[in-house]
Amino acid sequence: MQTYNALFADEDSHLTLKAINFKNGTNMAKILRSGVCGTDKHVIMGDIKDVKLPRVLGHENVGEIDGKRYVWPAIMPCGTCLACREGRYNLCEKNQVFGLTTEDVSVGGWAEYTPIPKDTVLYEVPDSVGDDEAVLIETVASTKPLHNVDVKGKNVLIIGSGAIGLVGAVHAKAGGASSITMVGHKEQAQVLGKIIDAFYEKNTSIETVGNQYDIVYDAGGDPTSCSYSINAVKSFGTVLESACMPHSFSVDLNTLIAKEAKLHTQYGYVPDDFKWAIDLVEQNLTDFKKVITNKFRLSEYDKALATILNKRYGKIMFSP
Repeated sequence: MQTYNALFADEDSHLTLKAINFKNGTNMAKILRSGVCGTDKHVIMGDIKDVKLPRVLGHENVGEIDGKRYVWPAIMPCGTCLACREGRYNLCEKNQVFGLTTEDVSVGGWAEYTPIPKDTVLYEVPDSVGDDEAVLIETVASTKPLHNVDVKGKNVLIIGSGAIGLVGAVHAKAGGASSITMVGHKEQAQVLGKIIDAFYEKNTSIETVGNQYDIVYDAGGDPTSCSYSINAVKSFGTVLESACMPHSFSVDLNTLIAKEAKLHTQYGYVPDDFKWAIDLVEQNLTDFKKVITNKFRLSEYDKALATILNKRYGKIMFSP
């Protein structure tokens, strides 16, 4: 019987390497790279209670199937609920997410192989895009709010210096932003300086941020970051808010209303967003590659876990 190795996250904030048997008749992908998301960190820390543990994590993947390389959305629509029938797959009532909430806990990219559930939408990776950069396609799709607004010639503030914020900075640069400022952790924000040094305003304290920004992208994943965003946007500006927070939160909108500013919200993405995300990565390979700061083998799970939980980093990925 053929087996493969996979990392299981357990209830005690550990990672454990286990051998799993291939399931007969299951379509399998050989994992080439799998990214680590901030959501994975929150799962490991026990902040997200509706994720069944132990399980294999990893929803940012590039894998090989029948000799070809593919990426696929983490969001796995059921196709039958009202939201899916209307094409709003990100609001699927079943809400299965690859490597997070699938019924099969072995589905996830922190492994040598992963089962590919039925009806998973696959997108072939262009030859010009390497495995490392291909992992970022899912993260780029998660910066969808920046795709849906015109950033050309605008002053952009990004709140949050994790992978979403760093990838968002590349996205804003590619869109022609006139300046990009970041609020975040010093070690992570230094990565930004390597990417967009011509624009980069050094890591800015939230206390010193004014309200001069045309567009504020909340990539913080923190309950307070939306309030910061509303305070930082200028009159008639735009706040971009993503649903990436591990906890529910509330915010006072009076300041936003008084500025007559816009609030654009996002909840995940739909599979078709991978099309423009692939193009964006292919056109900006050099900058996106700089977002990657750490790579680990599956066997280095103790070192990887220490980095995930305790270090400031850009994009971390596993290379089985």
